[in-house]
Amino acid sequence: MRKSHVLICTLSCVVLVATALLFPEVPDASKLVTLDEMYGTHQAEAVSGELSPPVLATQAFGLTPLQGNMTERSDSTTDSTVTDSQSLELVGPPEPETIQVRVRPNDTMSQIFVREGLAASDLQKLEEASPSGCRLHAIDVDDVISYRLNHDKQIVYFEYLHSPLESFRFTREGDSFIGEAHERELERRHAYRFVTIERGDSVISAGLNAGIKAEQTIWKLAKILQWDIDFYHDVHPGDSYQILYEEEFTKDGEYHSDGAILAIEFSNKGKQHQIVRFNFEGELTGYYSRDGRVTRKKFLRTPVEYRRVSSHFQANRLHPVLKTMRPHNGIDYAAPTGTPVYATGDGVVTRYGKTRNNGNYVVLSHGILYQTKYLHLHRIDPKVKAGAEVKQGDRIGSVGMTGLATGPHLHYEFLVNGVHQNPATVHLPPAEPLSEEQLVSFRQHAEEVFLELASLKEEALEARPLLAQKR
Repeated sequence: MRKSHVLICTLSCVVLVATALLFPEVPDASKLVTLDEMYGTHQAEAVSGELSPPVLATQAFGLTPLQGNMTERSDSTTDSTVTDSQSLELVGPPEPETIQVRVRPNDTMSQIFVREGLAASDLQKLEEASPSGCRLHAIDVDDVISYRLNHDKQIVYFEYLHSPLESFRFTREGDSFIGEAHERELERRHAYRFVTIERGDSVISAGLNAGIKAEQTIWKLAKILQWDIDFYHDVHPGDSYQILYEEEFTKDGEYHSDGAILAIEFSNKGKQHQIVRFNFEGELTGYYSRDGRVTRKKFLRTPVEYRRVSSHFQANRLHPVLKTMRPHNGIDYAAPTGTPVYATGDGVVTRYGKTRNNGNYVVLSHGILYQTKYLHLHRIDPKVKAGAEVKQGDRIGSVGMTGLATGPHLHYEFLVNGVHQNPATVHLPPAEPLSEEQLVSFRQHAEEVFLELASLKEEALEARPLLAQKR
C-alpha cells in the first residue's frame, strides 16, 4: 500500500512539472491542493522528505532541476509575448513600394501610364490637380516620375521631378488628388581657379583642366572680355587667368551648377585685364574694370562665333565670284551653316530682304551715327521686321551662303556717319558710365574683391609645387 502511494505521488509530481513547463501560467494559491490534504501529513513527509515534489520528480527521472523561480520565468515569457504583439501593432502594414520611371525620348505621359499599367482616369485627375507651372503633357527627356500604389492598384502618391530643383507632388484624397509645387533652395559658395594656358590648350580646355566644372562659366568669361580680347585669335600659350565665381549647392551639399562670375584677372600678351561684377543698391549694374570703367561697349566686337576670318577688311581685293578688283568693306567670318548671328548693338531694323549679290541680309540702325549690315544669311529670324527694335545679343538670323558666296560665312559691315570702318579695329563707344555716387561704392567693393583674389592666388601658387610633387 505504501509503495502504491509513493508511485502515485511520483507520477503526480511528474504531471505537475510537465504542466508547469507546457502551461506556464501563475496558479491561484487559494486553489492549490497540498500533499497534506491529498495523503495526510505523515504520508506527505514520507514521500517528500527534505525535497519538494518537483525536485524529487526530476531527480527520479534523471533530469536537472530547474533553476530560479517558475513564476518569474512565466512572467518573462508572458512579457515577451506582449511586447512582440505591441511591436506589431505599432509597425502596421508595410509601406507601398515607390516605383521610379525616367522619361525616354519621344515619351508622353499617356504612353508612360499605358506602359506602367496605370489608370488613364488617374492621369486626368492629376492634370486637373496640377499646380501652376506643372505641365504633365509637356514632359522632357530624363525627367523623373515616381509613384506608389495601394492594394487596389490605385495611385496614392505621384511625383514629377522636372529638374533637380523643381518637383510636383500629388497625394490622393478620396477620388481626386491634391497637387503641390516644391522648390529646393541653393546655397552659394565662392570658388576660385588659377588657370594657365599651355601649348595645345584653348581657354575652355585649360579652365576645365584647372577644375572649373561648368563649361558655360568659361563662355561667360569670354563674353565679359569680348570687347578687349579676341578669344579666337589673340589667346596664346603662357596667357593665364584667375576667376572668382559662385558654385551652387543643394542643402545636402550636392553640387548643382555654377553661378555668377564675381571677378576676373586675365593676363593676355603681358597685359592685365581686371574685371569685377558690381551691384548697386541690389540691382545688377554690370561688369567694370578695376578703375570703374564699364567693360560693356555699345557694340559687340563680332556678331558670330566664327572659326576663322576668310576675308579681311581691305580697300581693294579680287572678288572670288566676279573675278574683279573692288573694295571689301567688311569682314567675312567663316562658320558652319546655321550658326546663330547676333545684333552687335541695340538698334532698329531699317532694311531686310534678299538680293542677287547680298543674298539674305539685314541692316540695323543704331542711333544717328552707327549702322551695321549682315549679309549672306541662311535664314532671317521671323521677328526681324522693318521698324522692329533689337537688343545687343538678340539673334537676327543664321550663317549661310546665299547670294554671291563660295562657302558659308557672314559678311559683316560697320559704318560710322555712313563711312565704312574696319569692324576689327574701329573704336567702340562705351556704355553709360557709373555715376559719382555709384563710383564711391564701387571702389570700396572692388578693393575688397581684388584683395580676396590676391590672397587666393598666393594660396594657389603655394599649393602648385606640392601638387607637382604628389604627381
